[in-house]
Amino acid sequence: LAQQGLTTAQLREQIVLQKELEQILRDATAVSDDEVTQYLANSKTPAPAGVSEADFRSQIREQLQDQKFGTEADKWITDARAKANITYYVDYGMPAASLVPPATNGGTQ
Repeated sequence: LAQQGLTTAQLREQIVLQKELEQILRDATAVSDDEVTQYLANSKTPAPAGVSEADFRSQIREQLQDQKFGTEADKWITDARAKANITYYVDYGMPAASLVPPATNGGTQ
């Protein structure tokens, strides 16, 4: 944790957020048996020696889910930021009145 500059609390918060996002995106990141079969057919990758076909398919499914999750999470975060209404209040040492935009109804506030 120290090498990554994280505290235990920050790591826990990241894990909780990750799990919540996985829950939100569960449907979008689901991988069907057909997708696994198509991936195996396209890649022509044989199962490693000593690994059962079922275990190999499970590993491929997990990899495909991870790829989908990365893509969907990026889209979700980008959409959330675009829809967010964020107001930044920055004090550059100016009086508060100078930060308020002029009124649009005839100049009165």
